[in-house]
Amino acid sequence: MQAASDRLLAYTPVDNKLLASLEANGYAIEKVVTPGEYLSAVELRMPDLALLPLTYPESETLLSALVGRESHPPVLVFGEGDQAEQAGRMMEAGADEYYLASGSENSLLSLLVARTIAFHRDLDTLKSEKQQLQDDLDHVEDDRNAGFAVQQRLLPDPQQFGDISFGYQLLPRAGMTGDSVNCFYLSDGRLLFYLADVAGHGVLGGVVTTALTVTAKAMAEPGFPAVGLTSSELLTWFNRAMLALELDQHVTMFLGVIDLNLSTLEYSSAAHFPGTILCQNDVCQYLELGGLPLGVCETEYQSEKLVLSETFELVLFSDGVLEILPQKSLENREKHLITLVESGSRSISALSADLNLDGRSKVPDDIAVLTLQRKASLP
Repeated sequence: MQAASDRLLAYTPVDNKLLASLEANGYAIEKVVTPGEYLSAVELRMPDLALLPLTYPESETLLSALVGRESHPPVLVFGEGDQAEQAGRMMEAGADEYYLASGSENSLLSLLVARTIAFHRDLDTLKSEKQQLQDDLDHVEDDRNAGFAVQQRLLPDPQQFGDISFGYQLLPRAGMTGDSVNCFYLSDGRLLFYLADVAGHGVLGGVVTTALTVTAKAMAEPGFPAVGLTSSELLTWFNRAMLALELDQHVTMFLGVIDLNLSTLEYSSAAHFPGTILCQNDVCQYLELGGLPLGVCETEYQSEKLVLSETFELVLFSDGVLEILPQKSLENREKHLITLVESGSRSISALSADLNLDGRSKVPDDIAVLTLQRKASLP
C-alpha cells in the first residue's frame, strides 16, 4: 500500500486512463503537459516517482535528462501491451520499472508503483548507511594512522651496543602493529632485548605494544633496580604491567639479557614461538623455553644462561613470519627458518631479501624480525 506522502509526477499531454486508475487507488498525481515544465517540476519538487508514458517520443528525451542528473527520482514507464519494444529501450536507457496494460485490469500498476517507490527508499537508506559507515571507517583510519605515527616515534634505533649490533624489521598487517622489539642498557650495564607479539592485530594490539614500550622505558631509567634481577624476574615485570592494563589481551615474549663483561646470555620466554635461533661455533640452535604468555595471570618464568663465544648471531622472529612460508606443516616451516639462518642469512638485509619482506604490500599477520650480532675483532 502506498504511503500518504507519496508524490507522483506524470508527463501527460492528454488524459490517460492508466493514471486515472492510480488516482482511483489513492495516489495524488501532479500532471505536467510540456517537457520543460516536467523537468522544472522534478528540479523544484523532487517527486517520489516519475511517470513517463511510452506513447510520446519525447518521453525518451525526458528519461535521458532525468538519469543524467546527479539526483533524480525513480522512473516508471507505462503504456499498452503492444509497446514492449519501446519499454525495452527505456529500461536499457535507465528506467527503473515498466508497466504494459493488458485489458481493463490495471491493479498491477499500483503494485509496481508502490514497489518501485519502496525499493528506492530502501536503496537511499542503504546508501545513507553506507556513507555513514564509510565516514566512521575514515575516522578509524585517521585514528589508526595517528597511532601508527606514535608507534614509529617510540621505536628504538638500530644501533651498536659496544661490539654488538642490534637491528630489526617490522611489517604491520594493517596500520598499527601488535609486534614489538627493543634493546637497551639496564642500569647495571647489562643489555636487555626482547621481541613481543600481541595476540590480535590493529589498534588494540598497537595499544598493548605501546604499553610494553613504556614499561621498557621505565626499565631503562638509571633508577630502575636492575642489579641482581634475572631474565625471569624482568619478564615478571612485563607480566605485571600487562595484568595492570586489564585488556584481556595476552602477549608472547622472548627476553634476553647479555652481560657484556662476562659474555653470557640469560634468557626467558613467555610462550614465544618460533624459538630464538642462536648461531655460534659453527652451530645454530633453537633456544626454547616454556612459560605462560604475559597478561594471563601471576606466574613464574624459567631462565637459562649460557656463555657466548667471541662471535655470535641471534635471530628472533614473531610467528607472523610462519604465515608467509610455503611449507605445508608447521614443523617444516620451523626447519626452513633455521636452515635459512644456517645458510648465512643472519642480518636484517639478508633475511629481508630471502623472505621477500620488502616486496610485500600485505601480510596475513604482523611480522617482526630482530637480530643481534657480534663479529670477530680485526687483528
